[in-house]
Amino acid sequence: MPNIEDITVQNSNAERKSYVVVGAILSCSNGSKVSRLKMPFSHGVFVKGKPQMNIMDFIPNVNIMPFGKCSSLKNPAVASATAANNGVLTPMPCTPLTTMPWIDGKADKVVGDHPALLNKSTNMCFHCGLIKIEDDGQDLSGVTIGVQSQAQSVPSESGFGQGPACKKPQEKPTMWDNFVKGISKLGDVPAAMQKATSELPGALEKSANDLPKGLQKAAEDLPKGVGVFVREGYIEPMQEDIDTLRDDTINIADGIAIGGLALQALTLGRSKNIKDLIDAAKKGKKVQRNIQQNLYRRTSNTGEFKDLSEPMQLRHVEKVAEDAGIGLKGIKIEINRDAELVGKDLYGWADPKGNRIILYPDAFSNKENLVKTLGHERIHIYQTKTFGKPQDHEMLLEFEKGAYGSEDSWWEYYKRKRR
Repeated sequence: MPNIEDITVQNSNAERKSYVVVGAILSCSNGSKVSRLKMPFSHGVFVKGKPQMNIMDFIPNVNIMPFGKCSSLKNPAVASATAANNGVLTPMPCTPLTTMPWIDGKADKVVGDHPALLNKSTNMCFHCGLIKIEDDGQDLSGVTIGVQSQAQSVPSESGFGQGPACKKPQEKPTMWDNFVKGISKLGDVPAAMQKATSELPGALEKSANDLPKGLQKAAEDLPKGVGVFVREGYIEPMQEDIDTLRDDTINIADGIAIGGLALQALTLGRSKNIKDLIDAAKKGKKVQRNIQQNLYRRTSNTGEFKDLSEPMQLRHVEKVAEDAGIGLKGIKIEINRDAELVGKDLYGWADPKGNRIILYPDAFSNKENLVKTLGHERIHIYQTKTFGKPQDHEMLLEFEKGAYGSEDSWWEYYKRKRR
């Protein structure tokens, strides 16, 4: 059996890095207990006789187990229980919700086709808990499974990398936090009020549908497959309304996400500049479905696509995905050859049904963009199959952050394998 021993444990003033194995100790900044990292099957690589983990071992309740009780008000169960308890924080049983691979793995050491997991790697729960590796599991010295110390329970002051951008408790409270604080002053909360507190977040987002009918005129003839419905005069007014409701700053991309959800037209895609897409869509240009064969060849592109360095060919896409460790089994790949989308910084889209990825022309602008787009959309396929289609814009944005957070790992793996 393979055995990796080149990272050794030694005393040093600098923080050491080590490989993580089954049974490693994990902590969550919002959890009451630590837990062990698990895996159902070995990747075939061992350290000190123990199965080694990789960055893709992040599946909730398979790899990452519950951390006792959750105290995050971002968790609807905790927020509802806290409101019902007159604003007194009421922790509820933890249900870990990780939506992205571990951050900061070791790209040049592969375990089961993916970068090895290191003890300095981190992850984020959907409910804004920072998940850290307290012990790599190789020796488990000085670590006891049980209640976390106060030091472990305090959220890290360091950045969360490319994981979900969750607010720390000491920062500006959200509208929901203010609501919970305000309702606690009422004394005994009637049953009807308790019900209202639990339903408030959904009701606020639903209110986005109640805009004047004149602002809801649909923009016709959007490129098929983009999945984004842009409404004339709708995005900017709605942005102001939602800013007022949510006590947060919402940019144009967030507005589109909310608008899409209001119309049940969820977008799970990779796009550098959404505003460019809006401008193209408002021109009313349709997708040209009958593109002549001579616009692309087996090894290069011609015509409107001649400046795209990667061949717009399924065989090439499948080869790149294989080299990047991106599994496409059971997933249909479609290549959109609409010349009007060249240079619009629109790269890809994942069908929320979980079985189809559409690649747009700019995904083929260079190898890095193609690899990152495939990896990005593959994470979305996993997310929708595991957690279902996002039902609100917060979940949608967390999905996007998870997908973007995985891109560098796919690219680093591809480069290492091609050396």
